[in-house]
Amino acid sequence: LKYQAWFASWRRDMNLNLTNISLPPAAGLPLPGPIRNGPPWVRMNITNINLPPALNRVDRTYLAERLSTIGVNVTWISGEEAPTPKIAWIVRNCSLAPNETWREGGDWLFKTPTLICGCGEWDNNPQSLFSRVFLFMLYAISGSMSFVLCHPRFGGGDVGMGAMSHSSGETSDSEGDETSSDSDDETIVASSRSLSRPKARLWYVDFARFCCVACVVAEHSGGENYTANNVLLVQQWVLPYLYAASGMSFMLSSNSLIAYLARLAMVFCVGVGFNWFADFAIGREWLTDFGNTIFQMAYVVVLMGLAVCTEPLRKAFRWRQRHSFRAKLPMCLKLSLFFFYVPLAIGGFAWYLTGDTTMKSIAWLTGVQGTGMQVMQDLPLLLAECGGLGVICSMCVAVGSSGWIFWILLVVVMAQQTWIPYRRGGHPFDGDIYLLGMIVYIWPMKGKELIAQLIRDYWPVGLMFGMLLAMPHVEGRCDLDPLNTWWERMRFRGLEAALLVLFLSGAISVNDPCRIMSWLNMWALYAYCSHVAWARLLPVPWGAVFTYVQIVPFLVLAYYDAQKQRKVKRENGELLCHEDHEEIGSQDEGPHRS
Repeated sequence: LKYQAWFASWRRDMNLNLTNISLPPAAGLPLPGPIRNGPPWVRMNITNINLPPALNRVDRTYLAERLSTIGVNVTWISGEEAPTPKIAWIVRNCSLAPNETWREGGDWLFKTPTLICGCGEWDNNPQSLFSRVFLFMLYAISGSMSFVLCHPRFGGGDVGMGAMSHSSGETSDSEGDETSSDSDDETIVASSRSLSRPKARLWYVDFARFCCVACVVAEHSGGENYTANNVLLVQQWVLPYLYAASGMSFMLSSNSLIAYLARLAMVFCVGVGFNWFADFAIGREWLTDFGNTIFQMAYVVVLMGLAVCTEPLRKAFRWRQRHSFRAKLPMCLKLSLFFFYVPLAIGGFAWYLTGDTTMKSIAWLTGVQGTGMQVMQDLPLLLAECGGLGVICSMCVAVGSSGWIFWILLVVVMAQQTWIPYRRGGHPFDGDIYLLGMIVYIWPMKGKELIAQLIRDYWPVGLMFGMLLAMPHVEGRCDLDPLNTWWERMRFRGLEAALLVLFLSGAISVNDPCRIMSWLNMWALYAYCSHVAWARLLPVPWGAVFTYVQIVPFLVLAYYDAQKQRKVKRENGELLCHEDHEEIGSQDEGPHRS
């Protein structure tokens, strides 16, 4: 390989069969010229190349990718799994250079410092003194404000009592074990008017679920560049909308927790079955890399965990929905608050405030960078966040309710992600947005009708300012690897918050006159479970094309189902008209009988 001129002058096909090539720990980048920039006619068949741990994960991944482009098979020593980065350009272009070197002549509005999310240095980190003090003060102040605003003495109380009269394919009813024995002076506030109100389907939730799954199919089937370039701001609404819709669906579900988890477990098994079949068909070593067999179905596992953690809050929210603030608190709320959320918050904040970094040095966690498990390196921060949100919501339910809670928690969530950046691995864990979906359904946000109307009237103005805040020069998954400066992160999270308000306020006015959305949601469930299997069995982009084409059978079923419903309604209407006509004729004994 030393004689680059000799390689460059070689003009015939050449096969190099080299075995047992081991790179020493001192090996690094850049690669030798003939390998990095060698002519296309050079074909190398090198097997059993050992990449040492001394090379950082980015360099080793870059080396593996470059070798694979010229037909080189790469193995990893010490049984380490080969990384499968979702963002190839981070591997190719990432550098630890200071932020100032990313773009000369930059400014704060159009040419911000960060060019690639995941590259460069943050202006803060989760272990800094500022981050620890800021997080504690953020939850202390927001918790106090929430408690005060929910109390009837300060304008809170019975808010959103009729919110559960909506439907999104499922209905919600009360559960018998939600309340303890009620006292004599307890006031039931669920009126017969709200109970008899016709249920309105939340069409915007159905449309959001369908659109989000369609985007996920593209991301997992070879369209990562759409996500990395943030086309149509997909990083700021696809997964947040999925989590928010899942939280609303959890509140809507009439199933018990066990039945709800059983349904999710069935979906999980079906999706993993599809992926395993594809891995078996292509001969992938799934036994040693079962995490990639689970792949997208890990989201279902996350939903199951969130359902378990928020089940006490779901019962508490429903209890508050039916009882006034003067009612005696149910036992489930007391137990969950004092034996789950409070200990979780105290333990999480105590661990986080010490600045302990033990989780970052655990061996098995250092080997899962780039996967969803990477977020476990910041476990103290996550525990403090989950415990803090649980305590705030529980205290609010204990004293009353308020439409301001959504706004307060939205500020908490976005402020934390703006000022305390941390890497989220291969999937953004948006459990806080899941909780926001639950809250906004049970307690509609303050000013919901006015906000929805303003958005519908002036959305072009909002679109213009939104595009101005976007940063089109930035590449990479900024939802997974935060931007380098607080101002960039504030712009990114501000747009995400605005899009969440757009969704959760119900400003997206849609309908389903063709009666196809129920079937398209069935396709969305099927596509989510199967699209990775088709992407592995078929070349890019035919896996995605095949998944999208399968919408057609569902549309055909929707057409026949709509025809059947029209026929039934027509027959029922004709029968009703005929019965009314006979009844009128039999009662009319006068001369005007016809």
